[in-house]
Amino acid sequence: LAREDIKKVFSQFKGKKKQLPPMFSAVRYKGRKLYELARKGKVVERTPRSIEIYKLEISCIELPYVSFRAVCSKGTYIRQLCSDIGDKLGCGAYMHYLRRIRSGRFSISDAVTLKELGNMDRGSLRRYIT
Repeated sequence: LAREDIKKVFSQFKGKKKQLPPMFSAVRYKGRKLYELARKGKVVERTPRSIEIYKLEISCIELPYVSFRAVCSKGTYIRQLCSDIGDKLGCGAYMHYLRRIRSGRFSISDAVTLKELGNMDRGSLRRYIT
């Protein structure tokens, strides 16, 4: 794979798209969660959902690995995004590692460790636990 081909394919995934939820997800099908069906070896037809990828930036290409950062709408499955990119590249792909650095108003930069929580007095704890 050429680096330029990888960059070109990544650029095609920015913006508003439809994404098929993976079988191992909590999306419901006839009242059952898809992952419950998947664990029984069943595959059912799923409806693509609207998502938006606001930013998709490659940070490192060291084949066979490609590291990237994504800023996306809720409901986006990054694991599925990796698979879709691999399909488009014609080589397949899977997610090796995921680090969520923000979700809504929560940011990893505001996070505290369990050790830090354990060392806090009750007043300080109220800022983090309600």
